[in-house]
Formats: sequence, C-alpha cells, structure tokens
Amino acid sequence: MPSIETQIEIDAPAAVVSQILYQFNKYPEWNSFLTFVLGNANDYSNRPQELANEAITIQVWSPDKKKPTIFDCVVNKWEPNNLSWEGHLLTKHLIHGEHWFEIVPVSDNKCIFKHGETFSGVVAHVAGFTSIFENLKPNYERMNREIKKRAEADLSKL
Repeated sequence: MPSIETQIEIDAPAAVVSQILYQFNKYPEWNSFLTFVLGNANDYSNRPQELANEAITIQVWSPDKKKPTIFDCVVNKWEPNNLSWEGHLLTKHLIHGEHWFEIVPVSDNKCIFKHGETFSGVVAHVAGFTSIFENLKPNYERMNREIKKRAEADLSKL
C-alpha cells in the first residue's frame, strides 16, 4: 500500500503537542495544510475519547490548488498521543486513506511528532507507481514544521 510517513523533533512536552493537535478550532491559526476540521465539538484536547467513531469534515489545502479539497472522515483512533481518521473518495475500493498522527515522548520536554497517511484501493494502487504520493509529502512536512513552531512558541509563553 502506498503511504506517506514524516516526523519531526519538537522541543516541547508531548502533552503540549497533543493539546494543539486536538484543538481543531484553532487549526486556522497555525495549520496551512488541514485548515478546517469540523466535528460535534471543536476542542477535544481534554476529552479525546469523545472522538470515538466521530464523523468529521476535513478541509485540505495544497499550495498548488486554487481551492481546498473537502473530505468526510471517521475518527478511528483517539488516544492522547495517537489520532487517526479515515475516509474515501466515492467508494472505499476506489481510494481510501487513513491519516494518522503519533506523538512519541523522548523526555519531559521533547517529543517526536510522526504524521502520515496510508492509502488503499484501485486508484491508490495505480497511483503508487507514479510520483503522486511523493508530491504530497511536502504538505505533511509543512504541517509538521507548523505544529513544531506552535508548540515551541506555546511553551515559551508558560
């Protein structure tokens, strides 16, 4: 299955990064890739378990596009240091993606933010032989840099 995998070291506690990740309502302030996430609530930072099987809408911006792409997804992992959702285009058999985040504590004030997506389906299989997924990777890396900047700035305010 084609996939995108990225990671970045962040000089902030895992709890700070987790809080930022689960505050969907604040994504427009710092996140130029996933600019909008809509569920029943906008801030799950203190209660990620409420995201269990939640239907959410994701707005994705890519610098080469003139308008965002909207995806309807379902959250399938909602632990403090792990979040993932999955969605598909038309049918699950055509193209299906699982977008995931993992926060790995390294020390009290440092963590690794892992971020990626795994694709399946007929279109994903065919696209895996092209550079399509590699061309998407900079968007994931950009979000990594943005969450790092936000977390390290938030930490300096404490």
